[in-house]
Amino acid sequence: MKYLLTAASLVLALAWYGSAGATPVIGDQSSVTLVVDTSSLGITVTPLGTTTTDALGRFVLPITGGDVTLHPLSGTINHNGSGLEFDRSGSVFSFSNLTVDFGTGIVTGDVGGTGATGNMDLFTLEPCATGDCTDGHGGIPVTETGLFLRDNATNGINALFSSPVVSTGDQIGLADIHLRLEGGGTVPEPATLLLLGGGLAGLALVRRRTAF
Repeated sequence: MKYLLTAASLVLALAWYGSAGATPVIGDQSSVTLVVDTSSLGITVTPLGTTTTDALGRFVLPITGGDVTLHPLSGTINHNGSGLEFDRSGSVFSFSNLTVDFGTGIVTGDVGGTGATGNMDLFTLEPCATGDCTDGHGGIPVTETGLFLRDNATNGINALFSSPVVSTGDQIGLADIHLRLEGGGTVPEPATLLLLGGGLAGLALVRRRTAF
């Protein structure tokens, strides 16, 4: 039997699974909301592969697999076949086939485009409850996960320009992850877990108050 984890009952989900071993992830999605004003920077953001946009304008990346343990939360999820492309006057920075490691909070992916290419660490996910996140509209979210630039993503974006426009530790987005797990049980267990929240929502380049 399959059931969906969404935010309302993470506690129930933890009680259900207890401290059992890793459980296969069989689907659902991660939504990403960008809080950078890409339009003012002259950047066009294009969904790649199976990435779509939802009614809220968020970028939605299907989850294609992985394994997680919920007590405590650890393991990885995969987004094979989807990604985003940043294009500025023909210079491109793209990333796809993302993997989220819940243990480290690091998001890796395959990078292509104008600068360096290959599989790289790109982003760090951190809870917003400490107030280090922005929603792109001047608000401070506390229930989502902030997406912050690591060195490789910073270099990829800056390669689109003649001088740097972002720095490592800048917030680039909000993340929201919904997982569908394989396992026993006949009652859907809602519980939202965290990731890359989607679309061009905010429009302000935000720098974290505390660097990595």
